[in-house]
Amino acid sequence: MPGPHGFCPRCETDGPVGARCESATCSAADYRFIPGLYRSPRRSKAIDPLLGLAVDDYVPVKVLSRSRFSAVYLALQFPLQMKSAFKVLLLDDTHGDDLLDEALRDQFHEEAAALARLDHPNTVRLLKYGMVQSSPYLVMEYVEARVRLDEEIENQGRTGQRLAPETIKQVLTQLVAVLEAAHGQAVVHGDVKPGNIVLQDQPEGGVRLRLLDFGLARQRQSKVAGLAAGTPDYLAPEQIGDNRGRAIGPWTDLYAVASWRDKQGPLLA
Repeated sequence: MPGPHGFCPRCETDGPVGARCESATCSAADYRFIPGLYRSPRRSKAIDPLLGLAVDDYVPVKVLSRSRFSAVYLALQFPLQMKSAFKVLLLDDTHGDDLLDEALRDQFHEEAAALARLDHPNTVRLLKYGMVQSSPYLVMEYVEARVRLDEEIENQGRTGQRLAPETIKQVLTQLVAVLEAAHGQAVVHGDVKPGNIVLQDQPEGGVRLRLLDFGLARQRQSKVAGLAAGTPDYLAPEQIGDNRGRAIGPWTDLYAVASWRDKQGPLLA
């Protein structure tokens, strides 16, 4: 049922939240009115084609992050407006590189498959996988009230401090648990870095870790090839240069964890 007053992010007309926008440019594609709190000034004439578009019962309402090959949106699931994270593969129709597009689709599918196999409290649940405008998308649990581990490390460093030993212990205990579960499902994350970890304060004290972004996930013992990449500071030898093509495995993720640093040196020293 339509909700309170909202707006269409495509044509900027107003209407009840959740209802279909009936303007000529929007009705055929099924754009919806979204809550006014997601309205922001347009900085260019370009219109994001996914904002406000109904994809099954999910409606993207805000861009959370964007990279060269993918974008992540905050989406609302109607009619209850439950928040979720909506990730879509960005394909460039102009480059004409069918092999690249195929590799990107395969990699995106691997991410969805990894999340589908891994049901663990220290990662996020996969809610849906499908296609929109000829591109694959996946919907994940949205993690609120969070701080990224790399931001927390940087904040501590500004005051000359380091993460408290108890916090490091909690992070490592939970991270080892989720990596053990992933490796048990033959999944190697491939990019275990502080920027892919978020922490949530718990009511009973302490933090809950979530390992995110399985975009570089691979089958255990598979070869590193194609689009395999990662963050240089945390790459294992088998992910770099002439060594690519050697088997990756649990050791690949553990090497990354051992490479974590802050301004004062190795984080785990």
